[in-house]
Amino acid sequence: MQRKVIARYYVTGPHKETVTHTKHSIEDENGVARIVAKEVTEELECYHVTFPKGHSIRLTSLEKLKELGFDKKPRMIDGETGDVVDLGGDPFEFVHENAKAGSKSRTADSLAA
Repeated sequence: MQRKVIARYYVTGPHKETVTHTKHSIEDENGVARIVAKEVTEELECYHVTFPKGHSIRLTSLEKLKELGFDKKPRMIDGETGDVVDLGGDPFEFVHENAKAGSKSRTADSLAA
């Protein structure tokens, strides 16, 4: 019987998206510091990480993607048992929109296919 091997996750991006989030700052007013929260809308470079059961997360920078370890080629798992298959773990080379045409690069999309 052949086992069904799937990736633990796959990454798409970078995509430019409008993101609304809360920024906090400290303001000093007459020697009294207070924290101020402001809702800000910015256009950020986002990455989407999708997992086998359909869950997904959005990360708003390459640094956050690296911090969580999703910049590496995903480990492969057996779709039936969840056991890790000895494949994957290499770093990705992410291509930005302004990258040179014809450059060799790998993405999670091409590996998951």
